Amino acid sequence: MIRFLQPYFLAALTLIAIPILIHLFNLRRFKKVFFTNVRFLQELKEETTRLNRLKHLLVLLSRILAIIFLVLAFAQPIIPLANAKLVKSDKAVSVFVDNSFSMESLTKEGTLLDVAKRKAKEIATAYPASTKFQLLTNDFEAVHQRLMSKEEFLTELDRIKTSPLSKLMSEVAARQNEAIAQLPNSSHELFLVSDFQKSIADIASIKTDSTEEINITALPVQSTSNCYIDSCWFDSPVIQLNKPVSIQVKVVNSGDKDIENIPIRVAVNGTQRAVASIAIAAGDVSITTLNFSITQPGWQHV
Repeated sequence: MIRFLQPYFLAALTLIAIPILIHLFNLRRFKKVFFTNVRFLQELKEETTRLNRLKHLLVLLSRILAIIFLVLAFAQPIIPLANAKLVKSDKAVSVFVDNSFSMESLTKEGTLLDVAKRKAKEIATAYPASTKFQLLTNDFEAVHQRLMSKEEFLTELDRIKTSPLSKLMSEVAARQNEAIAQLPNSSHELFLVSDFQKSIADIASIKTDSTEEINITALPVQSTSNCYIDSCWFDSPVIQLNKPVSIQVKVVNSGDKDIENIPIRVAVNGTQRAVASIAIAAGDVSITTLNFSITQPGWQHV
């Protein structure tokens, strides 16, 4: 049984009436020619009428066939195979670009975030213009909860900046599924572009179905150096106005190289109040004390 991928084009078959009307109006057109004696032209007139009628019918048939074939070409008729399903060409592609602080690590090609953006751009350019895209980051911003065109995707991609937030890969995949569910009858592809830190890479917890393809793009890290503040706390739970305050800062060097002269600063209400410089051996931990005083009452932003 023949099926049509675009059946609404069949409505254009009504255009067949146009050549039929033209044909009917042409039959009514005639021109009077006066002769003194048409007795000798009778036989020629009958023969010419039959030829003209045949010519008009052939022209009418060719016009009708041209319209029919043109409409069928747009309607895209197919003969499906037995037990085959009709697959639509719509596609939804969701790309997650990790923008956590770990993506600030340097490589030969720039920061990991820059590399991730280029990878996402390469993914988008591999699909046709009709493809719908979702761009997702750790911020889970509202603008990234909808499907967008390729042009919008590339524009939003350039605006991505690093964020202090980080999400588990299972949370990311769940949010991607919510967005691409807007095209329920389309094929879905998910892309995860990240350095896949151990704290977020719960790949085994990602739930998928048969209509989805998950593509993991792990970015290579050139150096394992990573220094971060693990925690900080005050020596005393009570802070008095214009009295010295001590804050302890625990810094961890999880890399494989020693780090020297790392500055640590404390800012109160946007103003720097204390600074220290530390050195940490590879894989070691350092606790540094910084002293300052509070000179204004009320809530303080440290």
